[in-house]
Amino acid sequence: MIISLGNVQDLLATIPYQIGFHPDDSVVVLVTSGRRIAFCARFDVPHEPGTAAVAVAGQCARLRWQIDQIAADGAILVLYDESALGWQAFHGVHQHLRQWGLEVALSVVVAGGLWREVDGRDPRRWGAWQPLPDPASSPGVAEFVGMGRVAAADRESAVAILRPQEGALRAPAHLSARECAVPVRAVNQWRDFFRLGPPDEANGWLPDPVGAIRLARSLLDRDFRDALIAVLVPGTIDPADLDRVAWSRASSLAGHVLEAPAYVRDEPTWDPQAWNAGRLAAVRDRFVRLARVCPAPISAGPYVVTALLAGRQGAGHIASAAIEQALIADPDHVLAQILSDLLDRGLLPGHQIGGGQRQSGAA
Repeated sequence: MIISLGNVQDLLATIPYQIGFHPDDSVVVLVTSGRRIAFCARFDVPHEPGTAAVAVAGQCARLRWQIDQIAADGAILVLYDESALGWQAFHGVHQHLRQWGLEVALSVVVAGGLWREVDGRDPRRWGAWQPLPDPASSPGVAEFVGMGRVAAADRESAVAILRPQEGALRAPAHLSARECAVPVRAVNQWRDFFRLGPPDEANGWLPDPVGAIRLARSLLDRDFRDALIAVLVPGTIDPADLDRVAWSRASSLAGHVLEAPAYVRDEPTWDPQAWNAGRLAAVRDRFVRLARVCPAPISAGPYVVTALLAGRQGAGHIASAAIEQALIADPDHVLAQILSDLLDRGLLPGHQIGGGQRQSGAA
């Protein structure tokens, strides 16, 4: 789905919805290809003067890898900070972008609810301070909200939904060695899991403790888990490399999820991209609920699938937090370790930067 942003105010209003939360002490880079935003990246302003330059160089190296995957020609740079280290990071990123041949079309600093355009290092050439736009008055924000995107108050609030759930809904914490190692099929539970309504209806699925454990244990079967990932996040695993029986089972259970609805007389028609976005959000939400109620170490499986779904949507902060939770649940989880290594190298697992659905990625 293409969202048109008419001016700088509209762009600034939508950034929190593109990355999933309101940034603070951050540098945000929106990389452009032609007149389109190819992807959005965010990183923290370093807080240690002695290692700040090294930290910025490392972030830029990861950013360069992402830029090399697409025909990028420009960038927009936004600093959410006014400290000396913030300005150092800002100018460091700006310099790298220009060295890579990208035109920095717009540079903005945001502080204290105000924003101003900055041009070079000479403050005499900078624009006047202006109030940040009201999201309620932004057409771009309205379109993002219509796609189901939200902006949490900060990153901590945004990833809080991934923490293990406490209370009566949580499955028993102590599992036998067999339950932690031997997979089950859980066919009926998966059928219920993937029974979805239209995206504009409430996502009311809640896992019962017994069913949740069966679902998580089924992901101990690596063939089935990988096949399910291949169905839900195309491009991550080649179906030709999968076990045929597992691929057939995963396709029969989840292959219908992203199919466009058949036309029904007197019913409104759905835009295919809006349908896919809504369905993906619903499936990711269910995997989050599943991961949160399951005990370690079997919760690692649902967390890993959550990470890849979030990556497909461009929600880098959710993907990275889900991988962290997977490794907390099971430090030896091989796929979680692989995804963590990819993140460290600047690759958002599950996200197709070049081509396909262009969205944002922010850690």
